[in-house]
Amino acid sequence: MKGRSRYGGYLVDDQAVHVSWVVASDAPQTTIINAPSTPARETDAMLWVSGVDLYRYTIDSGYYRPETEVSEPIVITGLAEGTHVISVIGKLDGGEWQLEENATTVSWIVDRNYGFDFSNLPQVYHIDIEDVGGDFITYKWDGRDESGAVLSPGWYTVRLTVRDELGRSTSLAKLVSIGDLMADSDMLWDGTSASQKNVHAFGRWAVWQDQRSGNWDIFALDIGNGSGVAEIIAQGQLNQERPKTDGRYIVWEDRQPDGNWDIWGKELGSAEAPFAITETADLDEQKPAIYWPWVVYQSRPIEDPEAPWQLMAYNMETGSAEDLDPTIQDQLDPEIYRGKVVWQDFRNPGYGEIYLKDLKTGEVRRVTDDPYSQYHPVICENWIVWSDTRDTQSELYGYNLLRDAEVRLTDTPENETRPYLNGKWLVYEEDSAGVLTNNLRVLHLSNFAAMNLTNFDSEKERPALASGKVIWQDKRSGRSKVMMGSLPNLQAIFNNYNTVAVTEGMVSYLGDAHTLLRLWNSQAGVTSIIRYRSLVPTPVIEAVIWENGQPLGPNFDLEAGTFLWVRFDHSKTLPIRILDSETGRWVVAAVVDDRIVGEDFAISRVSVVMLDMKMPVSSWRPME
Repeated sequence: MKGRSRYGGYLVDDQAVHVSWVVASDAPQTTIINAPSTPARETDAMLWVSGVDLYRYTIDSGYYRPETEVSEPIVITGLAEGTHVISVIGKLDGGEWQLEENATTVSWIVDRNYGFDFSNLPQVYHIDIEDVGGDFITYKWDGRDESGAVLSPGWYTVRLTVRDELGRSTSLAKLVSIGDLMADSDMLWDGTSASQKNVHAFGRWAVWQDQRSGNWDIFALDIGNGSGVAEIIAQGQLNQERPKTDGRYIVWEDRQPDGNWDIWGKELGSAEAPFAITETADLDEQKPAIYWPWVVYQSRPIEDPEAPWQLMAYNMETGSAEDLDPTIQDQLDPEIYRGKVVWQDFRNPGYGEIYLKDLKTGEVRRVTDDPYSQYHPVICENWIVWSDTRDTQSELYGYNLLRDAEVRLTDTPENETRPYLNGKWLVYEEDSAGVLTNNLRVLHLSNFAAMNLTNFDSEKERPALASGKVIWQDKRSGRSKVMMGSLPNLQAIFNNYNTVAVTEGMVSYLGDAHTLLRLWNSQAGVTSIIRYRSLVPTPVIEAVIWENGQPLGPNFDLEAGTFLWVRFDHSKTLPIRILDSETGRWVVAAVVDDRIVGEDFAISRVSVVMLDMKMPVSSWRPME
């Protein structure tokens, strides 16, 4: 008989358990109860005899033990591996002993490693630990194979085998489950077997192209309202491709009847019809990106397919278009955020550099200077991130515009590419599981800590982050489909802390960190104070904590103009106005004419909130 767990398959045939017996009309009255199954891993056994009053027994054809009442069991300990036979003869009170040649017998095999032959399962990881002795050994497995690749979700068998100096061994096995961090991931919106690709997202909206009508059409879904009903943005007999959105408008490239590509747009959630941004029969315009009021895109004459792609910028307020920064080499893959445009540029020797232009000031900057390839740039707030091959494989590099500094963000054996930025969160593809098994990883730009979001055995491309969701295209079903999952509740380096600026008064009145923590702990329940000495390339901190009624940690001097990160025991927050601790910029949300306006910023669990009241409320107290 073979068995299996509900999560896996059957073991090899020689791992089956078996039982046999002899049926005979002249069988003796003596019976043996509780014999071990065979094979058995246990080296001890307890058997009971019934059907008679007294019995004698022998082990493996040895001598018969003295007579014993059936109320006493046969207890055997320390059996060696192999086959063992128990023979029992019995008699009724006042009767004769059962003949030895007609003894009642049971036999079984002791095999300490029975059930641990997993030769029909692929081994994904193995480690030897020698000279254990009497020490307590702890080992943590991170769910990766021996090459360092993250394994696919599913159930795995962990086998632990111990051996002594005589070569004897025994094993133990446990089932463990590897799952995705985004356990709720599913198709964003479907209903057909059609292919979907080129997904993009920003704010509340996700946009993509869909082939359910035969050609490529443009779809959009408000992922913030939970309705799950997609909106058809553009459809027709010709293809519409590569949509991008800024959360308010959507733009895409649209094939025209004369064969060229134009750029079209539409306001999301509006009943207004789509509109043409370009109408140029002699030009191909492709790969648009938008951040209102600007749309940037690639342009090239149709009559000269060898001409370089050049970038154009279109202002939706004025209806005018202008060359971004004319050159005689290709300019590719533009991205835009708040009037700042980044792209891959081939004007310099090598395989492409990253350039930046501020559309408000007209300033153009060369961001990278390396002969290897830099490509797929993205920009958000004060960071530019791109894929870079200067380290042989593809890694991610970033440029902090506030610090005017380049930073290497990843340093792994695998390729990391296709970054997408949302605030300080960066999501991207990585191929540690194999070339055709891209997975998604997330990194926070405050401390450069990264972790895998997916490990399913499929090819994933073009990730995006919006409204607490991760959206990407996935080929696990055989066709490219748009998937979405909830971003885990990850804590960044500053999360659960509130930022306080150090003033001249604090320096003169308190002076140092220990004095400050004593006062703030008694007044407001502050439990820790952290000062960041640097954030790039890695965070360097000084931390003072409240423990056992006193401050512990370096008693650094307070410096006016610096910031401290403070943590409280209890607090209640309300999102109105918060200081961005990294940039020094206030982000504000307010109600104007009964409408919520401003930025939809994230709020940590502990924050200082400032309220602007229309009328004073003298009797109101927080927490009541």
